[in-house]
Amino acid sequence: MANYAKAHLATSTERTALYAHIDWVTNTIGIVLQLTLTRWLLVRRGAVWGLVVPALVNLVLMVVVLVYGNGTFMVWGMAIPSLAVTMAVTRGFAYGMTKPSSDALYTRVPRETRYKGKNVVETLVWRFGDVVVTSGVNLFAAIGIGVGGMAAVGAGISGLAAWVARRAGHSPDLLPDDGDRQPATAAARSG
Repeated sequence: MANYAKAHLATSTERTALYAHIDWVTNTIGIVLQLTLTRWLLVRRGAVWGLVVPALVNLVLMVVVLVYGNGTFMVWGMAIPSLAVTMAVTRGFAYGMTKPSSDALYTRVPRETRYKGKNVVETLVWRFGDVVVTSGVNLFAAIGIGVGGMAAVGAGISGLAAWVARRAGHSPDLLPDDGDRQPATAAARSG
């Protein structure tokens, strides 16, 4: 996105405005998701689907970038770069669905483990992931792989992420304890 902005927007003011719009859309998507779809998924389908859905959305977005590349979409009379749409939507789903869903996974572990585990994941794992992605993009660019090739790799990784999240849903560690479930008849009598 930075390369696109530098090539297509002449001034730093225009680039700053583009990033501000992307952040606004990202935050709006995140808020709307947390108040609607994420809440519904977590209650009805569990945290696993809150991890699978964003991976599938990322897969679709990577295919769109693969097809359109650095192209633009016309929205309300404005040309919007496909990369900006992809960036805003993927980040919006990360904040609005992936984060709340991954946090829900920690409810199954003791408090101390949850505290330490979340810090490790949120600092070490996520930051390492940022470094790997940034280094990968720079490496791909250096060896001549363009946006389409990077999108193809991203689509593969997104598909793998959806598969891993779905498989994690069958992990015995993520299933409720028997004591957490009430038989339907007992729940009906108590409710």
